[in-house]
Amino acid sequence: MIPDTIYTLFSLVAIPSSASAPNLFHPVLSLTVSLVMVCLYGAICFLHALIIYNDESNTYSKSYWDGLGYAEVGFQGVLGLLHAGMALLSCIAVHQWRRSKRGERAGYTADVELTPSTKDARVSDLS
Repeated sequence: MIPDTIYTLFSLVAIPSSASAPNLFHPVLSLTVSLVMVCLYGAICFLHALIIYNDESNTYSKSYWDGLGYAEVGFQGVLGLLHAGMALLSCIAVHQWRRSKRGERAGYTADVELTPSTKDARVSDLS
């Protein structure tokens, strides 16, 4: 949860200022952090469920506490799936960013926005 909190606070600062400094919130950074978070949440969900299952303490209302623990594992699983969705969108953004960089080298600029294009821009189409 600590890396997720740090990344959330960074993105709250980086996304609004990305209009003035476009390289502050880079698509590759978003992809990397999203993949790391998916791996972290996967490991945390597994370990947390294993800890709850193997708890040998005999406390009052143990089934109630186990239910709360499994609900927390479910919530962490949902967060992991949301980070997986963000990783997918980051893959799309990185692909379009790389396509625009390739286009700049060829002498034209491509749209970097996450909008579906009807046709790939090629040098022969622009000349």
